[in-house]
Amino acid sequence: MVKSDYRFASTLNPYGLDKNNNLVCVDDVPNGLDCGCVCPACKVDLIAKQGDERVHHFAHSCDDKSCLHIQETYFQANP
Repeated sequence: MVKSDYRFASTLNPYGLDKNNNLVCVDDVPNGLDCGCVCPACKVDLIAKQGDERVHHFAHSCDDKSCLHIQETYFQANP
């Protein structure tokens, strides 16, 4: 998948807040934790996922799943 096509990924989060509290798109930041973004709803660190198989999106850096405002995949440190 090159760039994100959000029409077909309504449950994936394409936006995060950068260190200046600006809303940024996942396509405009470095991949992984290097993106330096947090969740707009719960302020947990985000991981930018920009792979080749799925639509680009952010995932929470923990598997707490307590953020009910933003839905996406969660990073698992120990799969």
